[in-house]
Amino acid sequence: QKHGLDLVLWYQGETDALDAEAASSYATRLREMMDNFRADLGLPQLPFVLVCPIGVPSKLPFIDIVREQVAAVAEQDPHAYLVDLLPHLLLKPPPAGEGSADASG
Repeated sequence: QKHGLDLVLWYQGETDALDAEAASSYATRLREMMDNFRADLGLPQLPFVLVCPIGVPSKLPFIDIVREQVAAVAEQDPHAYLVDLLPHLLLKPPPAGEGSADASG
């Protein structure tokens, strides 16, 4: 490629998840950034890999809105791909005796 750039990996959004207005406008701002980046580089089909941010709603009250906004951009842009790790994370420890080594053997 012209700039030696094959794709952009984008992981951002936690700060936006602190504010309802920022969270609700995230898709618009993300699309604009992607469009500007592609135009500035002259790479209109530059792929973006968009990673959904992960956070605890009690600390990031609008994280679900940001996640929805990121997913919407990935769905609407033919050169964007979504990575969502949340379904694969262990959010609480397994019950005692499950998934851990037992020293009593």
